[in-house]
Amino acid sequence: MRPIQLTIAGLHSFRKKQEIHFEQLIDAGVFGIFGKTGSGKSTILDAITLALYGEVVRAKNGTQGILNHGEKSLEVSFLFELGAGGERTRYRVERRYVRNDDISVNNKVSRLVRIDPTGAETVLEDRSRDMTRTIEKLLGMTCRDFTRAVVLPQGKFAEFLSLTGKERRDMLQRLFNLEKYGKELNERVALRLSSVARDKSNVERELAGLGDASDEAVRRAEGAAAAAKAGEEKARAMLKTARAGFEEAQEVDKLQKQRGGKEAEINAHTQKASQCQEALRALERAEQAERVFPLVQREATAAAAEQAAALQKQAAEVEAQSLRQQLILCERQAQQAEAARDEQEPLLMQRGAQLEEAQKLEVEIDTYRGEWRRIAADLKKSRDVATTAEGLIDERSTERDRLKTALAASERELAGNLVDSAYRAQVAEGMHKGAEFLREATVFDRANGQFLERQQSLERARRQQEQKGERAQDLTRRRQACEAREKEQVAQVPFSEEELSRLEVGLMEQRGLLARLADMEKQRADHRCAAGRIGEAMADCQGRLQRLEADCARLEGERQKQKDAYQERLLQDRAAMAALLASDLHPGDPCPVCGSLEHPCVNARGAKPSAGHSAEEEKVSFEQAMEKLERALRQGTGELEQARLEKSNLQTRQEMLEQELNRLAAAIGEVGQESRRKWTGAEALGWPALFPLHLPTELHRPTEQTGRSALEKQIPIEKAASIEGVPIADAPIGDAPVEKEVPTERENPVLRFEQWLGGAEREWAKQKAAWQRWRDELEQIRLELRQLGDQVTQAQAEHDASIQLAQVAEGESMQAKAALDEAQARWDEAQAAFRQALEPLGLAAVTPLTDGAEQVKALEEGLRRKDRRCDELRRQIQACQAEILCCEEDLAKAQQQNQAAQGDVIRLTAQLEAIEGQARIRADRLQAITQGTPALLLIEKNTAQLDQLRSDARKARETWQQVQARCQQAQDERTRRESAWEAARQALDECRREREAALRKEEFVSVEEVRDARLEPGEMAEKKRWVADYQDREKGLSAEFAQIESQLAGRQVSPEALAEKERTLAEATEQSDRATRERGAADQALKELQGKQQRWQALHRQGEELRRQEGLLGQLKSLFAGNVFVDFLAQEQVEFVAQQASEQLKRMTRNRYALEHVSDGGFVIRDDANGGVKRPVTSLSGGETFQASLALALALSAQIQLKGMYPLEFFFLDEGFGSLDADAIDVVMGTLERLQLGNRSIGVISHVQELQQRLSRRLVVDQGDMEGSRVRLEIG
Repeated sequence: MRPIQLTIAGLHSFRKKQEIHFEQLIDAGVFGIFGKTGSGKSTILDAITLALYGEVVRAKNGTQGILNHGEKSLEVSFLFELGAGGERTRYRVERRYVRNDDISVNNKVSRLVRIDPTGAETVLEDRSRDMTRTIEKLLGMTCRDFTRAVVLPQGKFAEFLSLTGKERRDMLQRLFNLEKYGKELNERVALRLSSVARDKSNVERELAGLGDASDEAVRRAEGAAAAAKAGEEKARAMLKTARAGFEEAQEVDKLQKQRGGKEAEINAHTQKASQCQEALRALERAEQAERVFPLVQREATAAAAEQAAALQKQAAEVEAQSLRQQLILCERQAQQAEAARDEQEPLLMQRGAQLEEAQKLEVEIDTYRGEWRRIAADLKKSRDVATTAEGLIDERSTERDRLKTALAASERELAGNLVDSAYRAQVAEGMHKGAEFLREATVFDRANGQFLERQQSLERARRQQEQKGERAQDLTRRRQACEAREKEQVAQVPFSEEELSRLEVGLMEQRGLLARLADMEKQRADHRCAAGRIGEAMADCQGRLQRLEADCARLEGERQKQKDAYQERLLQDRAAMAALLASDLHPGDPCPVCGSLEHPCVNARGAKPSAGHSAEEEKVSFEQAMEKLERALRQGTGELEQARLEKSNLQTRQEMLEQELNRLAAAIGEVGQESRRKWTGAEALGWPALFPLHLPTELHRPTEQTGRSALEKQIPIEKAASIEGVPIADAPIGDAPVEKEVPTERENPVLRFEQWLGGAEREWAKQKAAWQRWRDELEQIRLELRQLGDQVTQAQAEHDASIQLAQVAEGESMQAKAALDEAQARWDEAQAAFRQALEPLGLAAVTPLTDGAEQVKALEEGLRRKDRRCDELRRQIQACQAEILCCEEDLAKAQQQNQAAQGDVIRLTAQLEAIEGQARIRADRLQAITQGTPALLLIEKNTAQLDQLRSDARKARETWQQVQARCQQAQDERTRRESAWEAARQALDECRREREAALRKEEFVSVEEVRDARLEPGEMAEKKRWVADYQDREKGLSAEFAQIESQLAGRQVSPEALAEKERTLAEATEQSDRATRERGAADQALKELQGKQQRWQALHRQGEELRRQEGLLGQLKSLFAGNVFVDFLAQEQVEFVAQQASEQLKRMTRNRYALEHVSDGGFVIRDDANGGVKRPVTSLSGGETFQASLALALALSAQIQLKGMYPLEFFFLDEGFGSLDADAIDVVMGTLERLQLGNRSIGVISHVQELQQRLSRRLVVDQGDMEGSRVRLEIG
């Protein structure tokens, strides 16, 4: 973190805006901020913490009293950089506060801005709390950390040196980013352990829910499912037959019952004819009643309305009467509230005027500089008034005579109220002795109570000491017994964990070797099968090759024979042609062939050429035959070459298989040797002899003969391959059956290996379980032992503490007894002195003495009343004298203007010198009015009381007015309700007349007869529907009876036969359902077992892995319990910081002092000048404490990495050099100047001149006038 720029306005003494550019200051490494006391040097640090965290450390509640009294708002802005090397980011924090009252302020603007290298600005936060939290995240420090390690304000430079262990650990945890090793790491381990435990519990629950899902259980379920399926099919066939017979019989029985039912229905229907007639008559009478009933309803409604109106009229009368009584009560309350207001309002207003005067006095006292300006203004006014004073001479003379008369009267009254000093002294002595008497009596009572309380505490401490001792002894005995159990358990260990782990690793390796062996055996079997198939294919290929060679030789002979015949025929034709040509030659004629004139060979005349047509056909036939032979020969040659190539390939494959078989045999031998070699260690551990496997290296090695046996086998060829058919090499090799050699159980190494390994694994699991049980028991004993150890330690500590508490309680009891005796003696002395003081006042006989104190207090109160009156008279006298003096001055000014003006100047100058005296006078006046309470609070209280009185009177008046209005409304409502009742009564009479006329018309005697004749709408509709249904049913019954007779067609069935068929069907159904359920249950059980099996096996493996992880995580959790790991890291960091700080302190103190870190987390000073004596830091003087704190701050700042990433590049130290002498200052500054600060800068804030002269970079704070403090940069 590197400071760039700070802007301050309105904070403490900085009234106007001031900017500080740190880049020009921090170049030299060490710079200073200087100024006089009170100039505002420390305010610069306040501005930094206020900008970053919204808090000033030395201010009450962080922000009270920080605003300049002459301003209404303050602003701070701090620009800084974070980063390392070339990767830096700038941030600007801004805060603005406005005045709330005299001391408090409100935050109005808060902004955190990130500035990119391009200058672009991004607002990160704009609310105060969010901005503070973001700053804490950016810097990794709270405000308290910042003021302890970076910015050390006044009175805070030694705070880190004296922090407690927990506070220092928490601070270092934030400064050095150790949170991830403490709470975060614990939470991660706990979360992971919880997750593993939850997963393990889920696995165990799921395993318990799955039940037995082994292979044997699956096979049993498959057999049960097959048997259930066969039984179901048989039961279904029986059910089908039984259902068909029962359904037919049931149908006939149903029709018989329907026929009997229809007959009964017809008879019953005939009996209901009279009911139908009655229903028709009732319907007719109900229709007449319906025509009359609306008038009956209207009459009832009118009667109800009349009754309701009467009730409403009565309620309105009651409400009006109640409101009249309430109106009388509210009027009386309003009169009382107004009377209280009229009585107390003048007093409160008078008190308000006094408090306003007190508030003005507070302002005058706080702003004495403004008083100076006001006096200067009065001086100017006096000069202006002097020019017009002549017209006021007569008026001021009369006023002066009146004031002198009033002055004389006040002086006479003052003389009458003066009290003799001797009497005043006697009363004061009586008050003093009375107060001392009461005070000593209170002290005695308090001492007596403390003595009794200490005695009770001593008894409780002794009882607790006995109880703690007995508990510690009991726990010690239990721990010894547990230790004996632990030793016994350790002696009974079956195997060590290391041995079991080695055996487990050995079994895993053997399992891997078994997999390799099985794979190689499978490969060897596959290779042997492939060798057999290759031998058969070679035999087949050899036969084809012999046939193809014979065919090619035959075709070659035929081709040569045809070629020879064709050549012979050509020679014959050529001879015939020559003879024919010679027959045409004559001697001397040129030859048409060669042109010779001689023809010696003209003798071959016996040959005759063949006819042209037959020769040509013979040539074509010969060429075709030759072409066919050539094509067949080429095809045969190609197939022959292909067969030879196929044979060569088969021979190559056979050789490769022989090599692979030899390699596999050697590898199997190597597996056996490796298995024996790896198990040697387990046998050495005393493991039972379970390893019978000895793999011969030559097991099943193929011999030359067995490798080529396939070549000697000739498979009969039933059908020769055609020359133009598919080549044999293209046919699958595995088509012919090959006998596969299956090794017996004794010769099978895989089976032997697997049997041995299974036995070994079962034995290991049994031993592992035994060891696990032993370890669980041992862990349980050790856990109990640790718990008992902790309890014993705690009990012993509690016992020791109880002993100390008892001793302390005993000492306190003795001290309380001594204090009680001393208080008794002082009380007796005070009684005697008080009674002696009462004698001059004539109160010596007063008893008890407390009444004497009250009487003396009454005398003293009378003196105070006279004194207050005297004070008032003196103020009146002073006021009269001042006014008389003013009149005389006015007269003098009017007579001589210049002399009066000079006199005013002299008088006002004297007033300026007397400002402090006037301020004290105002303070006395303020005290008399407010008695030390802030005037603003009293004004608010007085105003609240006045407002409450006025509010009560106003509310009482408003309530009375509201009740009066409601009373009038109630009266109007009553009148309206009476009118409504009269109208309802008249409507009821009219309804009664109409109802009587309707009854006579419809031949009804009474309303009850109408109601009896009426039918409900549903009942009337039901009767109409019943009559219609009756008539329709009569027609339908006849048709239904005829239809049933036609369906029966003469069939009959007895109840016994139907019951027999039903019983047969029920039995078949029950058997079928039972068979179906059994099959479904069997299928479902089989399906569930098949579905569970794979999951069951996976869960077993998963459970083992989870238990292993749970054990490891439990160890981590115990290691990270509490803050042990963080304490260790913080301890290491503090050790390193202490070493660096000690080196710095040695240089500052010329090797006298060194700093050491002790085991409890604190620091001690080693005084090497006195033989290495170690002293607590609290024993250091102010200068020595400053040197130790400075050394520690230098070392700490060198190690701080903000958020673990950014270096801390500066820190400030405020006002510590003033506690050093000149020699110590020289040593400390020399040390700072020689430090290799690198990118760090140190800001020193002081008023010491020696420092200002030594530093080349200085920021000087000038104590300002009305404009506030100012800053300026000096570069020496």
